[in-house]
Amino acid sequence: MTQAQPKKILIVDDEEAIRLLCAEFLAGATFTVETAVNGLDAMDKLRASAFDAVVLDINMPGLDGIDFYNRAIRKHEGLRDKFLFITGDLFGEIETLSLFAHREKNVLKKPFSKQQLIEALKLIVA
Repeated sequence: MTQAQPKKILIVDDEEAIRLLCAEFLAGATFTVETAVNGLDAMDKLRASAFDAVVLDINMPGLDGIDFYNRAIRKHEGLRDKFLFITGDLFGEIETLSLFAHREKNVLKKPFSKQQLIEALKLIVA
């Protein structure tokens, strides 16, 4: 019986601690992980490789999460529903995400648990 290929996840967050924690949470959970320090770095990663899902911080300097999302789906239409937005801002960013009303299931509020991250990603890549 052939084992399923691990799903490839891109984690995009300007906070190193969050990137490392997410990568650690996903290690060994049928995911392979790459990280990006910001939206521009993430665009480079998308040009170089295909991903099954993107874990994306909303509030980042330079190219923020929403702008990155909009650029990414223009070039990689198949990723449109493959984003998991993460946010520590319970008001402003959630309000911004209301523009993506159908994406509410794809939002995790910081802090989140290992189990919450894994379960949310399993729904996205299923």
